[in-house]
Amino acid sequence: VVGKDVYISDFSHVLPDGSVAWNTRIYNGIKFSILNPSDLSVTTNTTIDGILEEFPKPSFTFLIHCIGRTLLYEKEKFLEQFASSYAEKLSPVMGFSSTGEQLFDTHLNQTLLVIIFE
Repeated sequence: VVGKDVYISDFSHVLPDGSVAWNTRIYNGIKFSILNPSDLSVTTNTTIDGILEEFPKPSFTFLIHCIGRTLLYEKEKFLEQFASSYAEKLSPVMGFSSTGEQLFDTHLNQTLLVIIFE
């Protein structure tokens, strides 16, 4: 949490002593909250609907899906449905998984970057 903004980063795993290992740099003094994921299907459909409101007839969609989301979606057996939803509604689609994004001095790794071409 930085000011009024919430940036999402996924942790890697819980260590035997109960501490948490992160896939990102966590600076001293940073406030953080533990979040639970929303319904993945609802979030995906809401995102797609929002894109279609702004770009009713996209000619091409490029997705950069963070590895944290990819791993979560694989674990929840949702990755194929995610890809199918985008392919069905925003085709043609191309994309890949990344290791996250850097926003100033904050590394984010639960992100989806969508680039739309008209």
